[in-house]
Amino acid sequence: MFPDETTENYSMGFTGGFPTGAPEASAIASDASGKGPFTATVGCDGGGSMKLRVDDQKPRDIECTAQPQRIEGIQKIARTGGVKFWIASDKNDGHWKIQLVGARP
Repeated sequence: MFPDETTENYSMGFTGGFPTGAPEASAIASDASGKGPFTATVGCDGGGSMKLRVDDQKPRDIECTAQPQRIEGIQKIARTGGVKFWIASDKNDGHWKIQLVGARP
């Protein structure tokens, strides 16, 4: 489901479940600073959808199907503090996964 997982590049994976336990869940790749550019592969299961915001970009709707969504153009070089994700959904079950891949410096 997530073909970007590799040892040749910077790679960081995040997983979680629904409900998120708060209005928004967050995931931070703090060790991504100075690396990039980045692509994220995002998926969730169980039907419905979730909202995903990456850094200061506008939120995206991610459908919770078997098909992950690829998001390209995330930070050419990660800023101090890394790459940040916020996940929000009113789903009560299912799981989400984010695989962040970027070039090593």
